[in-house]
Amino acid sequence: KTGTERPAAEGAQSGRTGGAGFGLRFGTGTGTGGGTGEGGGGGGDPFGVSGFPFTYYLQILSDRISSNWFNSLIDPGVGGLLQTQVGFKIYRNGQVADLKVETSSGIDAFDLSAQRAIQSSAPFPPLPSEYDGQFLVIHLIFEHAK
Repeated sequence: KTGTERPAAEGAQSGRTGGAGFGLRFGTGTGTGGGTGEGGGGGGDPFGVSGFPFTYYLQILSDRISSNWFNSLIDPGVGGLLQTQVGFKIYRNGQVADLKVETSSGIDAFDLSAQRAIQSSAPFPPLPSEYDGQFLVIHLIFEHAK
């Protein structure tokens, strides 16, 4: 296992109201070393995380990050679909490390709002005791449409 990462899941959660909306899409990975995971949309499973046995933990992350994401900071004149992908690690004790924008939306304020949502939400609860990795790699796609 050393230096490897096993893809655990891909998924999506989004909220839409009227003509505007926002959402988070998850990608997760596990491991004891470096590597990357993939984030993307899922089918029948609303989070697309059927391969990841601790979906309740991802729900905690989603709820906490969503409640700290202030997408209202985006200039009201900006329209269309904005997306930024942010990646980070969660260590066994819930501490966050290696937070970075992996794919920019092209709007600095939007990218920063996604990073701040994660920073404001940390530390997270400790990883589940049954989870065997030293850390969990998370890739989140923040979306905003209007």
